Amino acid sequence: MAHPTAMSRHTPLALLLALVFVPACGPHLRWRGHATRAFSVSERCTQGPLVLDLPAAGARWGERIEVSAWSPRAVLGRAAILTSDGPPQDVPFGQTRIQSVSVSGRSESIARADDHPENARCVATPAELSSGSALPGGMVPTGAGAASPPSVPATVDTPAVRLVEPPADEVTETIRTHASLWRIAITGWATETSDPDRPPTVQPGARLRVRLWFPEPNDLDGVLFVVEHLVASPNVSDAEWSAHLRANIAQRQRNDARAQAEYHQRNERCAAHHEDEDCWGPGGYDAHVRRLREPGPQAVATVAPQPAAPQPRDPDGPPPAPRVEERPPKPSVHADWVPGFWRWSGFAWAWISGRWRVPP
Repeated sequence: MAHPTAMSRHTPLALLLALVFVPACGPHLRWRGHATRAFSVSERCTQGPLVLDLPAAGARWGERIEVSAWSPRAVLGRAAILTSDGPPQDVPFGQTRIQSVSVSGRSESIARADDHPENARCVATPAELSSGSALPGGMVPTGAGAASPPSVPATVDTPAVRLVEPPADEVTETIRTHASLWRIAITGWATETSDPDRPPTVQPGARLRVRLWFPEPNDLDGVLFVVEHLVASPNVSDAEWSAHLRANIAQRQRNDARAQAEYHQRNERCAAHHEDEDCWGPGGYDAHVRRLREPGPQAVATVAPQPAAPQPRDPDGPPPAPRVEERPPKPSVHADWVPGFWRWSGFAWAWISGRWRVPP
C-alpha cells in the first residue's frame, strides 16, 4: 500500500492542475490597458526633445507607463517620464532591439546590439567635418551639374518637430502595421499602493510627461513610438484586496517585532556571558576589548594631489533649440540639405551648421 501522503500516478489531471495553480488564484493585482498612444514625428532628422503629456488615471492601486518604438533602423537616445516628484532621471535607450521572425513556420525573436544610431542621413561625416564643409557657408559646388547660385543665401528657420498621432480609432491598426519592424524598449514608470489607508500616489488628471531626446540627430523616418498606459486592479473586490493588504502589513509588523525581540535577547545573553565566543569572537569579551584598544596603523603623510583635469562626461539634458541658419545656394539639382545640429564635445554643446550634400 502506498504511503498516505504519496501522490498516486492515477491522480486525476484536474486535481494536479488545481494543485499547480492554487498559488496563482490568491488575491493579486492585474494590469489592464487604460490608454494607448502612438506617434511619429514631422521631421525626419531630429534631436528632440519629443514631449507627450498624459493625464494620470489616479487609479487607487497603481498605474504604469511603458514606452517603446517600432523602427526600421537603430535609434539611440535618452528618455524620462517626468512627474511632480522630482527632477527627471534620463535613461539611455536603443542599445538593444528585438525583431520577431518566422523560422520554419515558427515565430522566434532575434536580438541585435547597437552602439550608434543609423543616422548617416542626418549628421556630418568625418570627412565633411575635417574639410570644413560643415561650417557656415555649406559645401562649395564642384564639377559638372553645379547650379549658378543666386547672390543672396536663404535664411532657414529649422522647423519645430511636431508629434503626429493617428486618430484614436486607428491606433491599434497603426501599431499592427509596424509590428514587423525592430522593437526598441525605451523606458517605463510605475507606482503601486500597498497601504489601503493611503490615497493614490498620483491624483487623477495629474500630468505625466514622456520626454525623449537624442545626443545626436536620429533618422526617425518610419519610426513609430508607442506609449501604453496601464492601471492595476485586483482579481477580487476592493474590500477583499484591502483586507489582504492589511493582513500583509500585520504579518510584516509581527516579523519586525520578532526580529527586534531576538536582537534584544541576543544582546542580553551576550552581556551576561562574556565567555561566549559566538558573541565576542575568539577569547571572549576581554579579548574583544583588547582588540578595540589596540592602536591602529599610523597615518602616512601624503602630498595633496593636484586637481585632476576635467573629464569628458555625458550630457545631462537635451541640447538647446536649433539655430536659425542661412542656407547657401543649392549647388546641384541632386543636392540634399542636411540641417544643422548640436554636437556634444564631452564638455559642452557645439553647433554644427547645416550643409548641402551632393551625391557622387
